[in-house]
Amino acid sequence: MVGKNQPQKIFLLFSLIIGTILIIITPIGAGFDEDTHVARVWEMSNFKFTPNSLLEKGPYFPQIFYELSYRQKDIIRPIDMNFYLLNINRKIDWNNMINHQTRSIYFPTLYLVQAFIMGILGRFLNTPILIIYFFLRFSYLLTYTLLVYLAIKIIPFGKNLLAFLALSPMAMIQASIISPDAISNGISFFFFAWIIYLCAQKVRIITKKQLIITFVMVALLSTTKINSLVLILLLLIIPKRLFQSTKEYMKFWIITILIIVVICGGWNFITVLNPAEGISGQKLFTLENLSEVQKNGNLLVESFGNDLKNHSIQYLKEWIGVLGYGYWNLPSFVYVIYPILLISTVLSESGDEIFSFQKRSFMFFLFILGFCFVFFIFQSLLAEKNSFDVSGVQGRYFIPISPLLFFAFVRNKAFLKIKESLKSKCFMGIFCILSICVVIPAYFDYHINCGNSYLQGGLCYLPKYKNWSPNSNISEPLKYEQVYEQTFLFECDPVNEIRVWVYVDEIPENESVEVQLYDSTLKTEILKKDIEKNELKKSGWLSIPVTEFYPEKDTIYILSIKTTNYYSNVRLGLSSRDDYKEGSLKINGISSYNDLLFDYGCLITR
Repeated sequence: MVGKNQPQKIFLLFSLIIGTILIIITPIGAGFDEDTHVARVWEMSNFKFTPNSLLEKGPYFPQIFYELSYRQKDIIRPIDMNFYLLNINRKIDWNNMINHQTRSIYFPTLYLVQAFIMGILGRFLNTPILIIYFFLRFSYLLTYTLLVYLAIKIIPFGKNLLAFLALSPMAMIQASIISPDAISNGISFFFFAWIIYLCAQKVRIITKKQLIITFVMVALLSTTKINSLVLILLLLIIPKRLFQSTKEYMKFWIITILIIVVICGGWNFITVLNPAEGISGQKLFTLENLSEVQKNGNLLVESFGNDLKNHSIQYLKEWIGVLGYGYWNLPSFVYVIYPILLISTVLSESGDEIFSFQKRSFMFFLFILGFCFVFFIFQSLLAEKNSFDVSGVQGRYFIPISPLLFFAFVRNKAFLKIKESLKSKCFMGIFCILSICVVIPAYFDYHINCGNSYLQGGLCYLPKYKNWSPNSNISEPLKYEQVYEQTFLFECDPVNEIRVWVYVDEIPENESVEVQLYDSTLKTEILKKDIEKNELKKSGWLSIPVTEFYPEKDTIYILSIKTTNYYSNVRLGLSSRDDYKEGSLKINGISSYNDLLFDYGCLITR
């Protein structure tokens, strides 16, 4: 039974329950970057600790990891729960290896336990793949749970707040997949709690044991993902009075800096500045880009501001929680109620006069610094040469530094005074709601066709492309009597809309595009519409309403597009490869390797 004022037990209970359910219902490979992390774990299980030191030498990665991976399908579709029964006995085929390079260049300790598990289950016992996956995921969940449990236990105040942050939907989603984020976030929370614990000490001098633990914590934080490193500066708020003399204080900082330089600096020199392969196989133009930053700092700031203006809502949602690779949002009310409950939690906590206004202001400053640092990394170190466009930032990167922001607003005396017994009951209820708001959407999104629309309403748009990149391949301008014909299957009903991705540079006065939809077998026309100038956009989805239509199951339909003009500025979005396997594209009767970028919307009734 969870006792009074013991939020660490509440966290332990819900973390294990939510995490275990997510481990089971999340298809393997569906978590953020799971495939590349599995490859790193596999490599380390062969005692190769430098990224790609084994994988780059030949086909050494088991093909079956890709075969069963949700992420490796070109079109995202629900996974039947029978998938587990059908594949439960599949093991590594040692004669079927593929070439693969991992993008994971993080410190080896973030994969060490998992590499041991992979070595025993995968290499020694040849255990079925699904069992290996579940054990790896559960090991990350247990590590995260243990670290945060200890953090909540030792922090002198704000226990409910820390538990609330650690049980956020996105934090739990990351903790239940194969990802170093679980350990990185856990260490970050633990480090934060330890510094607050030291600041609250009534003793006159820090003990030798506490000093050793602090150095260990610095070493652990130095191994985390780089977005957590700003927490190191929290050491500045440790009271100088805890040290016997200025000499001892300086000695503390010298040792701390040496630990950071050796562990963090050394590893990043080996894997990043050397240089290593960057995201999408591009080089990290580290030193060159840093030089460009000095010359064009104003462009860096301008790009940062524009990105926040355009994507701040997206980052906020990703911080709270999204599923898959951001394919699905949680129910809309979660993005409203979670911030409200979080703010209420902040107002109900009491700082017990541990922190002065200056220290709380410093924590807020560190959060802003860490927030900007994430963008700086992607702009200056991971961007293409001479480019400061923000690309790759995700809201989940701010989870480890989130305590800095919210604890900075904890008052010395609680603004909302709630009895501890009532507070525990409230938090139990809140975490039950949060659990439901993560687990049920995860099941619907991953295992039910149009599951997200059942929960949130609106049209269900299919097919859902794995890598949506409409700007990567564009057709030539439509020519007179040139016909684009895309065959496909409908996978939901009733159909209310057809959409095609188009590009229009400049629309002529008499521009017109004819769109037809018909049954390939009976040649029955379902839709014929002339799209006039005022309906065409310069770029984006061209939407064609359809009178409620119930397609025949397993019947191939044809979407035909042509211009009725001699001169046209309309171009069509095409896939970069043959993504859509259930159909094909023909241009004037000649088969194309690409597919038309299209989808259709079905009205899902709840």
